[in-house]
Amino acid sequence: MQQGTAPRADDKANDTEIVSVAAYMRVSTAERKGKYGIPAQAQAIRAFVGERTSWRLVGAREDMGESGSTDSRPGLTALLGDISTGQVNLVLVHRLDRLGRTEAALWRCIWQIEDAGARVGCCAEPLGEPGLEWWLTVDRLAREVEADYRRIVSRTQSGRQLKAADGGWPGGPPPYGYRISGKGAFGSTLEVDPGEAEVVRFLADLVIEGGRTLSGLAEELNSPGIPTRNGKRWTAVNLHRRLQSAAFAGEAVFRRPDRQRGGHCTRLGGDGHPLHGETVVIPLPSILPVQRIRAFQEAMAALTRQRRNPIQAYPLTGRIRGQCGRPYIGGFRSKTRSVHIDAQDGKQPTPAAASFFPLIAWRNRWHGT
Repeated sequence: MQQGTAPRADDKANDTEIVSVAAYMRVSTAERKGKYGIPAQAQAIRAFVGERTSWRLVGAREDMGESGSTDSRPGLTALLGDISTGQVNLVLVHRLDRLGRTEAALWRCIWQIEDAGARVGCCAEPLGEPGLEWWLTVDRLAREVEADYRRIVSRTQSGRQLKAADGGWPGGPPPYGYRISGKGAFGSTLEVDPGEAEVVRFLADLVIEGGRTLSGLAEELNSPGIPTRNGKRWTAVNLHRRLQSAAFAGEAVFRRPDRQRGGHCTRLGGDGHPLHGETVVIPLPSILPVQRIRAFQEAMAALTRQRRNPIQAYPLTGRIRGQCGRPYIGGFRSKTRSVHIDAQDGKQPTPAAASFFPLIAWRNRWHGT
């Protein structure tokens, strides 16, 4: 892999070697409206390159709405590809935090760029000559970047906590059946969305009526042409998520510790409690009456209750007893059905009695084969 030219920070007149520069810009979703957006970063980089006679701006890559706490970004990946082909000697950013907002993410980006064959330069924060001083400067700036990031996270999380405790909406998409009143303004809350509220009531009627699977309920919505919030068709999967909406509970829970699956989960500490604040229950304007909510929840529990498949029944359960006198029960071990001792009575089976037996062997013995 071709190695890049290490540019001198002061670009002295006797240094006539051409340096091929690629600009890298990044903004997170929250930063899009700030003063350091993509155009501002690009302008600063062009001006910086223009002051150095031997530098040539050969390209630019950007990541719009990408978090700086991760190094998995499409623009960065494309930039690394440009470097690996020998097109780029130097990656130039406006500020070092454009590469990463945590020390780990920032250093991973720098190492990837170095490994691909280029170096990193910064407009607003001079990094100095390549060598030990350069690395010490970057190390100091990386710590400052992370400290600033932690302060922002702390302020943001505290603000969201106070807003939720005051009954406001702390941010993010509203639950199905609701929309944000005063979006973008201080004190925004949730209000009933008339269109989605009709779907909520329709679904509640169908679930309480019973006799339908999740797929059947989805078809009841698709047949008259009722789309999801994103304009897509209903499926058993996305419908199941909507049926868990706050609209069917009459309240929303901020920092919910018991729901750790899906795209947006509450970060928990080692004690199992929310890491950035306490759980807050936010009362919502009612779409369903209290009695209707209770009836829906009971019907929903029956709808989603797992029913045992008769094909997976274990005919040997309770028919075989171990040396300790307790019965064996059926179960799975890897991909093989087997029977084992049931220790639910609190007693520990002896090692000999706790062994597993493949079900096929017992079936053959049962039929005398």
